[in-house]
Amino acid sequence: MWRNNLALVEALLEAGACTDTPDKESGWSALHRALYSGNLRIAAALLTANASLTAPDWRGRSPLDLLSQDLKCYLSSSGPGDVFSWG
Repeated sequence: MWRNNLALVEALLEAGACTDTPDKESGWSALHRALYSGNLRIAAALLTANASLTAPDWRGRSPLDLLSQDLKCYLSSSGPGDVFSWG
């Protein structure tokens, strides 16, 4: 995952790599790293392979927690009821 090489990630997934194995540094899964680094192609490949969006790291943060933390800086405080989306 650290090389951001989609072909390598797909090859590992085809060979049966586990998507939710945490690393020994932070407890992050491959999906944690993909979303944190903004690599949506790899994140999509991991999600297609059933990676967990809710698997916690050692601090209890899920991949979605990391993503939402990074996106907060782009949201304005324009009031309740606003919906932001992409894709």
